[in-house]
Order: sequence, then C-alpha cells, then structure tokens
Amino acid sequence: MTTIYESTEGRMDGDEIERHCVQTVNLIVELRDESCKSKVKTALSKLKGVKKVDVNIETQMVTVTGYITADDALKKVAKTGKNVELWTPNNASVDRFGSTSSQLPLTIVELKVGLHCEGCKEKIVKALANIDDVKQIDVNIHEQKVTVTGHVDPNRVLKKVTKTGKRVEFWPSGLASSTNAM
Repeated sequence: MTTIYESTEGRMDGDEIERHCVQTVNLIVELRDESCKSKVKTALSKLKGVKKVDVNIETQMVTVTGYITADDALKKVAKTGKNVELWTPNNASVDRFGSTSSQLPLTIVELKVGLHCEGCKEKIVKALANIDDVKQIDVNIHEQKVTVTGHVDPNRVLKKVTKTGKRVEFWPSGLASSTNAM
C-alpha cells in the first residue's frame, strides 16, 4: 500500500517523500576486494542526490546518505553485478555488525513551515519532542525551516507538524539554506 500525502506542490507518494528528506540507507554487498569496493562506491556516488558513500569491506556494509530512496541505491549496486540486499535488523548478525539495533536509520528531515514568532517555534518543538528517537530539533524562523535529526520516519515528523495547524511541506531538495559566513 502506498501512502500519499497532500503538499503545496500536489500529491506525493512514499518515494517522492523520501527524495525530499536526507536518508541513510544501509546495504549488505558482496565485496571481495578493493576493486569491488571502488566499483560500488563510484556507482553510488554518481546516483543523483547522493551526498556520502561509506564502504566497509570487512563488514560487507555500504552506507549511503543523501536525497535518495533505498530502492534507488539497491538498483544502482545491482547494476554493478554485485549481490546486494537492504540491511535490516532481521538480517543482521551480531558477529558481523556488533549490534542488532531495531531503530530506523539516522535521518535528517527538513521541513518548510509557516513560522511567524517564538510562539510558533515553541509549538513546533513541543510537538516534535514527543516523537521517540528524535536527537535534535533546529528551528529557523527567518528561513521558516525546521530540521529534525534522529531515528525517525519522515512521514511521522510531517504528520506531527501538520497537527499543529501550521502550513508544512518537505523542504524543496534543490533549495539551499542561506548561511551567514563571517
């Protein structure tokens, strides 16, 4: 079943929502040597939206971070001819990975929210603080941007903010934040 949400840009399905949030995707890839490592890292680095690729031959683990979906990463690695599967706590081995955390991957969710004052900011922070595994909440009133970091589901974050009555959408992936350089 595909969940569809309304946004100011129209209807978005689950894949479109994932592409609007920075995701961390963990893959198990059959890596035999440095050549395999290089091939996989190069292929994933060329995938649109990828910000970072970490490859560990020892654990056979590849971690991809960016505006991507797990399906995009899986397909890209499969095209290299390597055996690949999505890492989940169910296919993890304590000996292989050292842990079997059942948490969602660390995700950065960026939202554009109609914020007008400190009261708006407090309302948003209070709503988001109730979500389990939120590690950090940053609210920038001037940019009207809310950034949530944690082991969270982006859809759940969006729903929580929507319930505050504020206008909200995923931060447009092509829109860069303004920063003041000193």
